[in-house]
Amino acid sequence: MTEDQKFSRTMTVAQIREPGEVMFLESARFYKVPEEDPAAASMMAILREAKRSRSAVKVVLRSIDSDVIEDVKPAGN
Repeated sequence: MTEDQKFSRTMTVAQIREPGEVMFLESARFYKVPEEDPAAASMMAILREAKRSRSAVKVVLRSIDSDVIEDVKPAGN
């Protein structure tokens, strides 16, 4: 799947449960950052900072109905 075909949303972190489970204000479900992903630590750092600063992030999911996070970026990027 190409980057253009992936689903992304801008969301605000509500809660983080370790290891790698995140809940957003805009959704009632928990999303997962796969521990085996080489970028997992980086994604979790971005999510923790976004929660601390109450800033939105752009979250890329495997598909529109997936709960697996493939990438996270600050919302302005």
